[in-house]
Amino acid sequence: MMMKYNKNQGDSSISTLRSQVTDVKIIMTQNINKILESEERLNSFTDRTNDLHTTAKDSQETRKILRKILWQHLKKIIIITVAILLSIIIILLSTNIIPT
Repeated sequence: MMMKYNKNQGDSSISTLRSQVTDVKIIMTQNINKILESEERLNSFTDRTNDLHTTAKDSQETRKILRKILWQHLKKIIIITVAILLSIIIILLSTNIIPT
């Protein structure tokens, strides 16, 4: 009888331990899945950040190029305007419309 009692108690403790080990395995699997999901989200955010950084850098370069082109056109307009005004003044002075 004593052997039977000890054997049953040993079986129940083993089954309890197995149950606990199974529970721990389930919890660890859930935690690993959560970590993997977090890593995927982090990678997604990193990719988005890199895309935004690239877009911002391209935008700054585009602005610099546009500013450079604007100044070049503005310089040309100013030079052409000054040349036309000087030509008009020279023509008016040579025809004596503007007395000297």
